[in-house]
Amino acid sequence: MATGYDNLLVPVLFEPWAVHLVEAFGPWQGRVVLDLATGTGAVAEQLSHRVGAQGKVIGVDMNAAMLTLATQRCKSAAAPVEFIHSPADCLPLPDASVDTLVCQQGFQFFPDRATAAAEMARVLRAKARVVISVWRPLAECDFF
Repeated sequence: MATGYDNLLVPVLFEPWAVHLVEAFGPWQGRVVLDLATGTGAVAEQLSHRVGAQGKVIGVDMNAAMLTLATQRCKSAAAPVEFIHSPADCLPLPDASVDTLVCQQGFQFFPDRATAAAEMARVLRAKARVVISVWRPLAECDFF
């Protein structure tokens, strides 16, 4: 499934939106950025070119196969990229450790969105930024 997702959906949907998201919501330089529900790393890869040597990208996903592909995608990233296998509702990150949180097309799939949102708030530093993109609620997405 992860390979099919990466080969079919990422090039036509997720990568173009990743480029748009990163271009629209900077600045990124020097920031620690959490890419929550990173999938195969399309957003993480784009961010790695923007955070610079003083920044860091952390990609978190609960799907190990997706993270394997994300690691391959970002092996020659411009900045440090760390991938963590974890659900969104129990992030293995310290309190107040993230400058910016990005979640592209993942939040609507979290089984416990309230707990995930609380975890997101916990890891964010004061005056942090949050960028979440969703198409629409799952109830309105017949495909899923």
